[in-house]
Amino acid sequence: MGAHLVAIENGEEENWIQNEGVGDKWWTAGTDVDSEGSWYWAHSNNTMNYTNWSAYQPNGGSHENCAATDGGKLHDYQCSAELYFICEK
Repeated sequence: MGAHLVAIENGEEENWIQNEGVGDKWWTAGTDVDSEGSWYWAHSNNTMNYTNWSAYQPNGGSHENCAATDGGKLHDYQCSAELYFICEK
């Protein structure tokens, strides 16, 4: 299959995904699990250069190491949270 959680790399891609209507909160491939505050895409290890964090986010410290959308903005969540997801190839 070769699919992975979506990496949002620009505003156009983010808008397209938001318009698909998969729910208010869904996972992205973003994480800082290896180094607190250094966000990267898990499938490629590339730095998250495009980020649209909500105000005061990320704010979870070492307890919230995975990025998900919430109301069209990125938030950090505990990686064990049950949210929708979108995969891409």
